[in-house]
Amino acid sequence: TEGNFLDGEWTNPASISTTNPLVSTFPSGDGISGGSFNFVMTLVPDVNQDNIVNYTDFYTAYYGELYGIIGNFSNGDFNGNGIVDQEDVDLVNSFMWLSLQNIEMLVDLNGDLRVDNSDLTIIWTNYGMTGATAADGDVDGNGVIDDSDLDLAFAQFGLGFDMVA
Repeated sequence: TEGNFLDGEWTNPASISTTNPLVSTFPSGDGISGGSFNFVMTLVPDVNQDNIVNYTDFYTAYYGELYGIIGNFSNGDFNGNGIVDQEDVDLVNSFMWLSLQNIEMLVDLNGDLRVDNSDLTIIWTNYGMTGATAADGDVDGNGVIDDSDLDLAFAQFGLGFDMVA
């Protein structure tokens, strides 16, 4: 009500493969008011939080539905209706074998899960390079950093992922 900004930053893990629930902590922030609150959650039926939907998740829902378990997400209630039912089993089937362990963006050259000026700088600094790799800014994979790579970067500019596992 007084117009003060909250400390927006949040401590998230650096990698989607981090499965430790203690990584995101509260309170968090950098001690300065303002900033972006970037909080990431994975909304897939992955009961053991290994970032792969597989038979472990399926059997949790299947047996929960079979025995009429009333529960929560960890019991297989993936749709949040309070009971493990056929909808939960169907939901797991629709995501079966989805893996979020190696998500990356084509033009995120510095690995910060954002396509921004720092990625464009890498391409521009190496513009015209032959024998280039993706790390150099060759996003289209033709070995040359040229207008095609810049076009791809501009098409994805401003996109980003915020992830935590």
